[in-house]
Amino acid sequence: MKVWPWLMRTVGVICLVFPVGGFYFQILAVQRVLRHLILNPQIPFFHAAFFTMTAIDAILLIALVFVGVLLLRLQRKAATIYTWLVVIMNAYIAVVGGLWLLPEPVGRSIGAASGIGNVGIGPLLMFPIPFVYPLASVLVVNLAQRKLNPGTGSAGMRGDGRASQIS
Repeated sequence: MKVWPWLMRTVGVICLVFPVGGFYFQILAVQRVLRHLILNPQIPFFHAAFFTMTAIDAILLIALVFVGVLLLRLQRKAATIYTWLVVIMNAYIAVVGGLWLLPEPVGRSIGAASGIGNVGIGPLLMFPIPFVYPLASVLVVNLAQRKLNPGTGSAGMRGDGRASQIS
């Protein structure tokens, strides 16, 4: 069926488009923080939290581009890598939210930085409905992998143990 390669490639294109916007908004946020230094005594760890989140977002966006290329090339391992990347991004957002509960002033600093510190991956996880697209895309990619490769394991390996390409 021709729809499965098309669906995998569509998710791959989205994986390439969202990081472009993510990097753009991330650069704007970094410029804003550097131009208007926040010196609020209630959030003394704001800059450390913000730049840590920005670095993690950049790593996740680069990984998303890598996975997007694998999905466009219909690499069998792309579905597994994409699934893990989405799990990691969701876990990261959950952990950051949990860190807000740390004692003052650390939790408050992390909470303040979260508002602009996660603008890189935020649109991917929140558009159009929070956490629906990532879940739906993981289901589509894994279903497409199984339809394109019936009888193969989820590890993306041929019977001889070598990785192969979906065609």
